[in-house]
Amino acid sequence: MYTLGGARFAAQLRNIHNAGLIKTHTKKLLRSANVSIEKVEEWKRTQGPVLLHHAIVHKFVQNPQLRAKLLETGNALLAHTYERDNIFATGCDKEKMLEWAKNHNGQIIKIPTKIDNGTLMYIPLVGEGKNILGFINMKYPEER
Repeated sequence: MYTLGGARFAAQLRNIHNAGLIKTHTKKLLRSANVSIEKVEEWKRTQGPVLLHHAIVHKFVQNPQLRAKLLETGNALLAHTYERDNIFATGCDKEKMLEWAKNHNGQIIKIPTKIDNGTLMYIPLVGEGKNILGFINMKYPEER
């Protein structure tokens, strides 16, 4: 939000702790700032992965209990299922993702060492999306 709408808009999200409400409020703020959908999509492909990576790493550094839960997942495939986002999520719902996982059981998924706008094209589809959020979470233990 900060890079698209500025500090004033980003500050309005600071005290909202529900992810769904944050998403809804963010959309309203971006519309009020006349930020186009095209601009948001461009941000997702360029600045988004790097900023998301930074935020996720700091989330786990600051929260030992959450970090412990993540480490318990081991080598599991972590998938962010959201049918309206095929960049940060799988682009499909939970049922479609489970079907995809069943059909791809045992296959190796190769993820670039660094996830950023230069490597986005090399990130494989999981379900119907890039699942960047899931992959960043999976890579965190390697980066500690």
